[in-house]
Amino acid sequence: MNIKFDKKVVSQPDIKPEQIKKRRWDRWIYLAILIFLVLSFIKWLTTPWFFNFAHGVLLQQQYDVQFANDIRILKYNVTEDQQVKAGDTLFLYERYGGERTPYGQDSLKMELKNREDGYSLIAINSQIKKRRLLLTDLEKRLKYWKAERLQKEKLVYLNVITANELANVDRSIDDVQYQIATLKAEYQVLLNEQEQMKFGLQGSSDLNLKSLNAAHQKTAFTAPVGGRVDRLRIPVQQICYRQDKVMSIIHPEYYVRAYIDVEDLDEFKVGDHVVVVLPYGYENLQGTVQKIHAVSELREEVVSENTLSDQKHGIVVHIVPAAKKGWDKLTVSNIPVKIRKGRINL
Repeated sequence: MNIKFDKKVVSQPDIKPEQIKKRRWDRWIYLAILIFLVLSFIKWLTTPWFFNFAHGVLLQQQYDVQFANDIRILKYNVTEDQQVKAGDTLFLYERYGGERTPYGQDSLKMELKNREDGYSLIAINSQIKKRRLLLTDLEKRLKYWKAERLQKEKLVYLNVITANELANVDRSIDDVQYQIATLKAEYQVLLNEQEQMKFGLQGSSDLNLKSLNAAHQKTAFTAPVGGRVDRLRIPVQQICYRQDKVMSIIHPEYYVRAYIDVEDLDEFKVGDHVVVVLPYGYENLQGTVQKIHAVSELREEVVSENTLSDQKHGIVVHIVPAAKKGWDKLTVSNIPVKIRKGRINL
């Protein structure tokens, strides 16, 4: 068998110049990405040379409705986002001291308690009446024995009976007198106890009635300040514990509480214009430093998360809007923001 080892020349397809030019676009894409990364690095490196930065919180003046005791919300007289004035009734509430019982059930318990105390008074009255009957019977017996002694004394004078029989009558008289004295002492004690119980029943009834009215008294809470009603946090007929908020009254004006480091204190002055960078969107807000507080304080949690752990304290700077543009479009508050101030004032 004959084998041929001749090479076969594989013909390559012709590459057009347009295709070669098209393939070079990927180089331009890589070059653009490289330029973008270089420019970002230069911006990150040179920005601190031209700007000072601080972290802050965008806030609104608000009044939080809280109580020192647990309460139950009975009825709301306002709705969310409603404008209220100082003195308007916001809601009705009652104090909460544990398991809630209806007014009728509490009244029934109070009545049962009064009846129990009444039964005790009835028992004392029966004891008093019993002592009175016994005293009446003993007085009759004493009267009998005294009359008997007069007769026997005459018989002794006539020598009809001996003196021993007269002595027996005297002993009977002494026994009855002792019983009468004992019953009179018990009778007086029961009378005193009766008076005290009557007085206690009257005072207890009045106190229970006052406690019942106080426990179920509906109290109206009026707005101490004017503003917009925020979210109603506690539903109707639910318990609001002392650490919870019922609602908040919000003022429309915004401001920023920023925290600057001590080494940047000379860079911020009252009246300086700053830029408030929001965490969303692309529009920045123009602000003015209104006040720099003298006492430093701990940064808020939403701010301290963006700073180093060893810089938890900061100088408080109060920033107010410099123009209405942008500020009037805000719809949220209590959010972290960034403050930017140019190192060179033009």
